[in-house]
Amino acid sequence: EDPLPRVIEAERAGIKRSMRTIFLAKPEALRGILEDAGDGDAEKSDRKPGQQPGTAPGHIDPDRAAAQFRQAQGSPEQARALLAQVDGRVDEAFRLLYVEYRKPPWQRQDIELPADGSVGGFIIALVMPSMSRAFDAYSRGEALIRLLATHAVIRRYEWEHDALPASLKTLDVANLAIDPFTGQPLKYRRLDAAYELTSAGPVADPNDQQAVDGRRPVSVTR
Repeated sequence: EDPLPRVIEAERAGIKRSMRTIFLAKPEALRGILEDAGDGDAEKSDRKPGQQPGTAPGHIDPDRAAAQFRQAQGSPEQARALLAQVDGRVDEAFRLLYVEYRKPPWQRQDIELPADGSVGGFIIALVMPSMSRAFDAYSRGEALIRLLATHAVIRRYEWEHDALPASLKTLDVANLAIDPFTGQPLKYRRLDAAYELTSAGPVADPNDQQAVDGRRPVSVTR
């Protein structure tokens, strides 16, 4: 069973519980986050279409969000109304996240979120990057499982034929050897009596010195 849907739902429920606690019991916690968040400079995603989901490039205005929150603290009714707006933004963002989850990892797109400067928009902008990392982590785990399973099939072939396969096409592995990051076969490279299996891996940090073509590969070498 894929654990990622439970992770997504637990995050959505956790955010909503936290917001309810902050709005109704500890408003100073959110006020501090909003007021210390910066001067409204544009916050942009480094991710590109066709890669893992995250916050689409856009303008995030913590000053405006903080002003809305301060105004809502004037009465319980206003606080509840603003909380309902935040709940709605959270639910919509996670609905879109589920839409992307249902796609193969290599087809997932950035989530388009309106940059309205609201409290809900600000909270979602803070949360979505962590969800992108979660998607990457689970796709990396899937890549490792596929690499190890394909590695086992290659070893079996070697025992049976006393030679390494010329390519993965030689093996009857169906979709087992598909890289979850690209939708293409894992890369198989013979190294004399050894070989290397590689997944393209997730999108790398721009400053990652170990990145290859903008990604962090995942490999099994024998």
